[in-house]
Amino acid sequence: MTAQGSHASPRIGGRPEDGEPSGRSAPRGGGTQHDNPEDERAQARRKPLRGTGSAQQSKPKVAEDQDALVDTESTIARFKDNSRARLKDSSRDQYVFTWKAFVRHAKLSRYSKRQLRGARGKRLLLDYLETVPKPSWQSKIAHLKAVWRGGLELEGFPLTKWDLPKLPPVGKRYSPEKPVVRVWADAMEKQDDLYLKVLWLLHAQLGLRPSHVAHLRWADVVRDAEGRPYGLDAKGKDGRFKSHADVRAWFPPDVAAAMDAWERATPARGADNPILPWKDGWGRFHDKEHLTRERIVCLWNAFRTRKRREGVELPKLNRVDLRHFVKSAGHDARMEEVALYLMQGQEPPGMAGQYDNPKDPEQIFDRQRSALPTGALGTLQAPRVEIVSGPTEAVTALVTAYMDGEMSSRDFQDRVEALRFEALKASAGQPFER
Repeated sequence: MTAQGSHASPRIGGRPEDGEPSGRSAPRGGGTQHDNPEDERAQARRKPLRGTGSAQQSKPKVAEDQDALVDTESTIARFKDNSRARLKDSSRDQYVFTWKAFVRHAKLSRYSKRQLRGARGKRLLLDYLETVPKPSWQSKIAHLKAVWRGGLELEGFPLTKWDLPKLPPVGKRYSPEKPVVRVWADAMEKQDDLYLKVLWLLHAQLGLRPSHVAHLRWADVVRDAEGRPYGLDAKGKDGRFKSHADVRAWFPPDVAAAMDAWERATPARGADNPILPWKDGWGRFHDKEHLTRERIVCLWNAFRTRKRREGVELPKLNRVDLRHFVKSAGHDARMEEVALYLMQGQEPPGMAGQYDNPKDPEQIFDRQRSALPTGALGTLQAPRVEIVSGPTEAVTALVTAYMDGEMSSRDFQDRVEALRFEALKASAGQPFER
């Protein structure tokens, strides 16, 4: 029997009574063990045990994907899907073109993603860049990095700024010299391929971009009362071109004649068909397929190679050089800025582009026609000067007598003044007082 006032003995095998200490030491601060926020954060940071959790279950799949060889087609397909919302089709094609060149040079299909993560991927990238002119390195690296992350889906790009040499600044292109353009114009004039002639004139006379030449449709052509083409009025808001600017260009006489002849000869005459469909290396037309920048380059180089075989060496001239040439020709001819920008498919800058925006394309055509009546190539020809009326017999006799020494300079001046006032009296039809 227990004495009054003594403590009761703890129960064996049961939970402690209220107020009794347990076998564990209570945490400091008077709270329970799970009331400590530091312990909860420590448990949250604790890694899961090996062999448990979803991360361990997906690890073999990730490892298998990293060890598989690189598939170029699936890489490009993933890049196109991932970049569809932020890149235009033309820009995406340039990225893919650079990636394919890298794949061919590095023989990328021999390597896995795991091998490309480290020093080997860096070496392959640097080896490829050595084949590219250094002013183009920045754009090529941007293309490769985008496909590396969006197509290969590798987070870290091996190249850093410490791996690259000091790159030269991207310089401005200068307008080509007129003798260079004249050689190309003479060569294009002598060949009979209407397709290539239209391609040349759209670049050399109007200064259009490759995206304009590739995606212009017959519906964009403005026609006269007899149905013959004489201008372009293409809307850029539908995203066909590199920029969203409209194209409003009047056709010089040679462009109008070439377009009229090509419309009768082209296999694709529908309004929605491209003016210049894709023509492959065998001369076959693909009516529903558009030209691309790379296909235009191939056509350009093929013509230059053909002329070289004929014994004519054409100087280097790119499409962007012709764009500069047309811009300079328009400025030299004092063409209004809005008309010049719209002719080349650019958004007119400043307030002029906001307010000087006529709805009728004929107003723009008139400005272009008055400044360059024969187009930019017309500035290569020497101006024709026609003498309407020559000096009279009296003036000729006076100059001859002076040159023979029959009169002094003072006498010659007096006689010339007398002849001038006689001419003024005759033109006025009434007496003229000196």
